[in-house]
Amino acid sequence: MEKYMQGFLQKKYFYVGIGFVIVFGAVMLFSFWKKEIMVPMTVLPEEKQKIQDSIAQIIKETKGCPQKGQEPCYNAYIQLGLHYQTLGRVTRAIQAFERAAEIDSAAYVPYSDLGSLYRDLKVYDKAEEYLRKA
Repeated sequence: MEKYMQGFLQKKYFYVGIGFVIVFGAVMLFSFWKKEIMVPMTVLPEEKQKIQDSIAQIIKETKGCPQKGQEPCYNAYIQLGLHYQTLGRVTRAIQAFERAAEIDSAAYVPYSDLGSLYRDLKVYDKAEEYLRKA
């Protein structure tokens, strides 16, 4: 009986260990998956503050933006993307430019900006895709 219990406990700890590794791996994967891409940029502190204030204002303005076809919203998202790009917040810049492209899919500016961002990140297949759309 004692030998049986020892084998049972070894199996139990094995499965607990495997479960821990799976859960820990999933948590780590999720935390890295959502991480924002940042590129170091040189911006003077007073300029950085002005840009951050402008970003806050633009975000307030874009709260009521529809899905398609409103020029002020399109321009706001382009400006937001440019501000994020200036600060080196590439992930957010990409999101803003993609939103601008959703609003006005006929405009070339967001596709051109996306292509340039992906080119700078050396993701050449995406860069080519967006530059061709531009």
